[in-house]
Amino acid sequence: MKADTRARLKIGAVALVSMILFGLMVAAIAKIDLRPKREVCVNFSFINSLEVNAPVRFAGARVGEVTRLKVLTPEERAQFARNPPYVQVFARVDRSIQIPKNTRAMVNTMGFMGEKYLELMPESRSTAYLGDNEPLEGVDPTAMDTVFASAKQLSDEMQVATKNMNAIVVQMQDRLPVLIAEIEKTLGSAQGLANDAKDRLPKLIVEMEKTLANAQDLAGDAKRLTGDVHQMFLRNREDMEKLIQNARQITIYTKSLSHVLANRPWKLVWGFGGPLPIEPEEEKYQPSENPSSTYKAPDKGAPSNAP
Repeated sequence: MKADTRARLKIGAVALVSMILFGLMVAAIAKIDLRPKREVCVNFSFINSLEVNAPVRFAGARVGEVTRLKVLTPEERAQFARNPPYVQVFARVDRSIQIPKNTRAMVNTMGFMGEKYLELMPESRSTAYLGDNEPLEGVDPTAMDTVFASAKQLSDEMQVATKNMNAIVVQMQDRLPVLIAEIEKTLGSAQGLANDAKDRLPKLIVEMEKTLANAQDLAGDAKRLTGDVHQMFLRNREDMEKLIQNARQITIYTKSLSHVLANRPWKLVWGFGGPLPIEPEEEKYQPSENPSSTYKAPDKGAPSNAP
């Protein structure tokens, strides 16, 4: 009885140890992480063939994996205020990782045609972090067929540009000799003009020097003439003033005489009997309103010729 019990205990212990070792081996092969996790949701409109169990990298370091993908229905998409997504990607990451709210989530490829993975790129200088059940807005990747279509379009455009360049090169080859001949002709004309200018330049300089000398002589003569006129004016200033004064007096005497003769013409016969009634330097002649009031009877001894 005792031997049978011991045998059973040994078998049970061996089985238990084997199961423990098997579990550890499976965990090691599957890379099962027993650390506490948190779930992160990322909204996408296009995930470019991202699959479940794809790695999740935070700033390039692996921190978890994609657990499930959810395609949203129209009713679920209507709950979003703007830019409603089509697919939600759920990933489990280490709870110790603090994900900033402005982190860029995108689907990348390892190499050119490698495995797809979810990349979380945090922005620098961020102090606000993502809370529980708070989603991230993902950056939609570019589909490979779109890339290939763009590459094909670019290749076609390059071919068209190459054909156009070939046509331009052919035209340039045809026109190049004519262009070279025109350039040589232009250079020859320019050289002829330069030689002509070189020959005529000394003569032109001499003529300009003569012209400048003549201009300087004329300026000197004009300056001397101005000085002579000024000196002559200064020397004859008093004579000119006297001449002007005499002319003014003669004008006044003439006006006075004309007024007297106009009002008392008999003065020509009887005489003025003295100086003119008006002094030219003191006052101007003012004719009387009643000429008869100034009439004087001639002397008795004088001959009477009055009418």
